Amino acid sequence: MLRKGGIMGKGMTRIMLFGARHTPMIVLVFLCSIVLAQELGESQFRFVEGLNNICSMMMSILPIITIVLFVVAAVAYGAGHIFGAEMKSRATSWATSMIVGAIIALIITLLARPLLGLFMPSGTEIPADFCTPNYTP
Repeated sequence: MLRKGGIMGKGMTRIMLFGARHTPMIVLVFLCSIVLAQELGESQFRFVEGLNNICSMMMSILPIITIVLFVVAAVAYGAGHIFGAEMKSRATSWATSMIVGAIIALIITLLARPLLGLFMPSGTEIPADFCTPNYTP
């Protein structure tokens, strides 16, 4: 893509193959392709073990965060009705934000295992004990 002006000056043109906002995504795709293209070895076992650790940590923390957010949202909503109109609107806004956060955490909890299973090396299946603390690759 040719672009006039900018850093190069008014009359000069520069060639941009990729936009500046796309560069991190391209680097990420290249790095993932290098990691996933290796043969089965020690590095892939450590990679799968790391995925399992991330998944099991999310499965143990996010449900607790979801419950806490729902409870705190209920308390904030109830407490907001005790005070005046301005505090009531603020508390309603806070409670809505907490409920949205709890729903997002619940969705992440439900989709963690299938989404992290996509990163498993080719030729391996997602075992039944994946996303548990007692998983061994």
